[in-house]
Amino acid sequence: MALFPDSTTMKFSTAVCITAVFSAVISAGIAERTADAQDSSAPRSLIIESGESNALERLAKWLRDPESKGVLSVGHGTGPLDAAPVLVLLTNDDRLSGASVSLKDDRIAISREADDAAPIRVDVENVRGIVIGETLSADERALLLRRLESHRFEDDVLLLEGRDRLIGEIQKITDGQVELKAAGGTVEVALSRVRGIAFSRDLWSVPKTDLDRALVVSNDGSILSGKSVSVKEHDLTIEWVAGSPVPFPFPAVRWLTILGADVVPLSAEPEAVDYQPFLPGSLDGEADLNQTTVRINRSIRGGLLTLNRRIFPRGLGVTSGTSLSYSIPENMARFVATVGIDDEAGTDGSAVFRILVDGEERWSSGLLAGESPAKRADVDIREGKRLTLAVDYGPDGDVRDVADWCEPVFLKSSILSSRDVGP
Repeated sequence: MALFPDSTTMKFSTAVCITAVFSAVISAGIAERTADAQDSSAPRSLIIESGESNALERLAKWLRDPESKGVLSVGHGTGPLDAAPVLVLLTNDDRLSGASVSLKDDRIAISREADDAAPIRVDVENVRGIVIGETLSADERALLLRRLESHRFEDDVLLLEGRDRLIGEIQKITDGQVELKAAGGTVEVALSRVRGIAFSRDLWSVPKTDLDRALVVSNDGSILSGKSVSVKEHDLTIEWVAGSPVPFPFPAVRWLTILGADVVPLSAEPEAVDYQPFLPGSLDGEADLNQTTVRINRSIRGGLLTLNRRIFPRGLGVTSGTSLSYSIPENMARFVATVGIDDEAGTDGSAVFRILVDGEERWSSGLLAGESPAKRADVDIREGKRLTLAVDYGPDGDVRDVADWCEPVFLKSSILSSRDVGP
């Protein structure tokens, strides 16, 4: 008999944008916890380790219960994600790994490693680029990823081996070939020569994310956001915003996070940004290197937000000297986030993270340096109107101050008065 003979699904109707939330949110400060494992009701918030023998059963129980309005976090493991032969980069910062890719009639099909897995299809307008090839070194792959995620090409571009490139309009990808309509006519290029494909920025369309409440990070490098998650037997399926539902074997899931109705993500775009350079009169350090003072869902250097080898798909990357301001939504009680110097800084970097409410400091991280343990911010914001996230310079100025605000969310008062059941 199957563990779960019927599919168990929970869908959310609250209209907010997608972001995940770190598991430490649940471990303190949200609600009273209890060790009573016999409690028959599902908790509003819950942490599950993937290796637990009853992990799927506990996940399904949480999904079934209509009172599960807090945060569900399921996960294990740290460190880099696997490098698949193909990595498709979506315009909403999602990523989808596969064994091969094809393009026909403005639809991209990604074939996955499993022989019996149906290809996943997505409109080309939702794709910003594709990384191709297992022969790239880790540094080459990281550089190509950043180039594709930040490109501003007005035309489609094939990035070839040896730093060559071809510019035009991609017609199709099939049978190991890329067909490109260039100024001098149509050319065919062997896919084995292609390292990356950048699609015209003018044609990008970001998938609607007003109902996204779930986020899956898979060991194969996929990062997908969606409206709901379902469990059937030993598979977890996310209703992906950019295409058809995507199944994952449960052991392949690095992290799963679901936000209940009482959790509100921080808006990705701050209402105000203030940058005070270390040397007055110019951009400095990381800000000068990247010509920007804040990145959405990436570190200031363009990589995935990573603290102590843990990858955070959602959050904000800044450098020291930067303050971000937001209006506090109504009926919010607390603001939480994980902060630290990104792993990209190595042992370098030093900064102080501060949270202000209506101009009054409510929390400070103290001095954090490269490889310092990440810290959890948990701030009372009741009756507050304006939230400010500030990063101040450390004793070394702005050298490699790759500062991350990871998965920041607001918590409604209703969570504080509910009871959590511990793992």
